[in-house]
Amino acid sequence: MRGKSNLSLFVDSLMHDDEGRMRTSPFLFSFCISILFFMALFLSLSFLMGPLDNLLVSLPSVVASVLEVIAPSILCIIPFLLCMRRMKKPGMIVSAFLWATGIVVALFILVLLKLSDERETMAFFLQYGISMLLVPPILGLALSWTVYRKEERRRQSEK
Repeated sequence: MRGKSNLSLFVDSLMHDDEGRMRTSPFLFSFCISILFFMALFLSLSFLMGPLDNLLVSLPSVVASVLEVIAPSILCIIPFLLCMRRMKKPGMIVSAFLWATGIVVALFILVLLKLSDERETMAFFLQYGISMLLVPPILGLALSWTVYRKEERRRQSEK
């Protein structure tokens, strides 16, 4: 019989305790971590945008705009990934980034529905909203999922 996949191990670790009973506290805890991620993201964006603009003036605009999004995102994702290695349930960080991505997608849908008549405002929101709001949680989700899979492989090899 084949072993469980990483996804089923992840879901089992979040939804069931050791005795197989359902639990809800991990969902609440991961939601709180996602809110903490948004706070860290907005703080890093607000403090780094000015200095990054000054540093990246000489670079081409495409490279500068990519670095303006990636640098604050990585800066606020790294502490979560470092905490992930020490957590008993590292899937909490992955689920927190799932929450964050879901929240941002829901926000995008609501704003796009509200701004359907205002084309210029919607274009501005899409241009800056995708880069500043959607990229960081997706990047965090990809990085945390990668770290989670490596940690699970390491834990399985230790057993």
